Amino acid sequence: MSRFVRSPLFLGLGLLLAVMVATLSQAASPVHAATLNVNGADAGCSDVTGTPYCTIGAAVLAANAGDTINIFPGTYAESVDLSTMATPGDITLTTVNASGTPTPSTVTVSPAAGQAFQAGCTFPGSITIDGFIVLSLDDDGIDLCADGDITIKNVTANGNYFDGIVVESDPGNVTITNVTANGNLDGDGIDARSNNGNVTVTNVTANGNSSDGVDAEGSGNLTITDSTANDNGDNGFDNDVDGDVAVSGSSADNNEDEGFVIDGFESDAAGDVTVTDSSANGSQSDDGFEIDAASVAVSNSTANDNDDEGFDIVSSGAVTLDRVTAIGNVEDGIDVEGASEEEGTSVGNVTISNSLTQNNLGDGIEYLEPGTLAGATQLANGNIICDNAFGIELNEDITVNAEGNWWGAATGPFDAVDNPAGTGDDVSDSTGGAAGTVDFTPWIDTVSGSGSAIVGQASTISFEFKGGAGAVAFAEGPGDTTGAPTFTSATSNGTATTSGFVSGGKLNVSLTASTVGTANVTVTGPCGITGSFAVAVAAAPVAPTPTVVQLPRTGGAPANGGALPWLAALVGALALTSGGLALAYRTRRIR
Repeated sequence: MSRFVRSPLFLGLGLLLAVMVATLSQAASPVHAATLNVNGADAGCSDVTGTPYCTIGAAVLAANAGDTINIFPGTYAESVDLSTMATPGDITLTTVNASGTPTPSTVTVSPAAGQAFQAGCTFPGSITIDGFIVLSLDDDGIDLCADGDITIKNVTANGNYFDGIVVESDPGNVTITNVTANGNLDGDGIDARSNNGNVTVTNVTANGNSSDGVDAEGSGNLTITDSTANDNGDNGFDNDVDGDVAVSGSSADNNEDEGFVIDGFESDAAGDVTVTDSSANGSQSDDGFEIDAASVAVSNSTANDNDDEGFDIVSSGAVTLDRVTAIGNVEDGIDVEGASEEEGTSVGNVTISNSLTQNNLGDGIEYLEPGTLAGATQLANGNIICDNAFGIELNEDITVNAEGNWWGAATGPFDAVDNPAGTGDDVSDSTGGAAGTVDFTPWIDTVSGSGSAIVGQASTISFEFKGGAGAVAFAEGPGDTTGAPTFTSATSNGTATTSGFVSGGKLNVSLTASTVGTANVTVTGPCGITGSFAVAVAAAPVAPTPTVVQLPRTGGAPANGGALPWLAALVGALALTSGGLALAYRTRRIR
């Protein structure tokens, strides 16, 4: 029998192959993210063993890309630099309670000097900061710059020396959620920038800061939802982005400069702007809304009592304002113009409907140069316009369809040529040499009611706002459906309630009359618009009295002469049926 002899060369090759296989196997093994715990209140904590760590900084020094650091309740007097990670990369820091469940506002990070959290712009990954209270006595609360997404959520950053929160991603998205940044002493509440991504701000409060409430910039899109930036030393929301902007359910009131600044013309890539259910009131030195964009759509929003315009809109495309309110502004309520002269373009279609402009020291609605796109239509219908310097003023050669508005009087607007008897707001067809036309006929001159009522029952009484040939003037609105109702109701008989807003061309009143006869129902809105309707009130129908059949206690026919024979027949039928069943049963048993 021959014996196989292993040569030294064969053994060497085998050893080399084994090492290579082991190395490749190790490289292919997945790297599992770790969770590191920090609990400075634990008597057994150690920044060496990390079971748990005593300080956040020590845990960061030990962390690798993809790790999560849980911080237990307490106050940590340290400045945490995420760039010092053992292997810098994606990192999440979150606050937890004693049982390890994520719990916001249980951890305060307040260094003697420097930011509570910081990261330099070379940081190679995404950062999430969740649940902290940060207070920096000589710097920003949070100052992060990263080559990845940055998420700040459930954080309170009040009273910091400079900005509350400063974040910048390149590339990456910035997300700010459930954050409060109030009263920061020498800066913004939140300064968020994304050079190659989107910025999302949700449920944020940034009030009373020395500069802006929220300053957002970026090359992508911006979304602001259910957020507040009031009483700041500069603007409420100051936004310079290249992409689209969507604002909903947010307020920027009583700021020193402007409420909302949305400037898309910082570059040539301006996007579209949509604003819904939002307010910019009481700006102390400038506009409520200042919007420069490719197109603008604003609905259900208010811009009242501002030191300049309520809505200052500059666009290179379509502009739509529906159910907006502009009251008591020092200049115009609504000011619409084409893109700035530097851009060399004009505004497109402009539609202003179901809105209220009142008591503005300037114009209710003003159209400015440099003009409108060829073929564009300009509509201003179904609005309430009164007590302005001019109801509508043109500074360009355009034609505006302004039919179906209420001008503060049933006689319509004053126009020296077309309606010299009008006692409502003035209409200026041409100022500064422009030869434009405002077509305001027909205007609203009648409020008509319809319906009937029954005593004690809720009945719907409808009012329509008509003009000229009787066409309905309002489709929806006017006014801000998130604020005080535009119309109130009253009655001489019972109670009358209304939502206060026109819907589907009608203002409905729910009437519950207390007496038969007539109920005078009245609706009253702004600018002297009112209507009354005499409703006929009928008595409630009387329910019929049921007939009661009385059977005699002894023999004889019932009172109605027929109930007893019917009852006897029924008893007999039941007896026959019972007998037949019994017979069949006995027959079957016999078999």
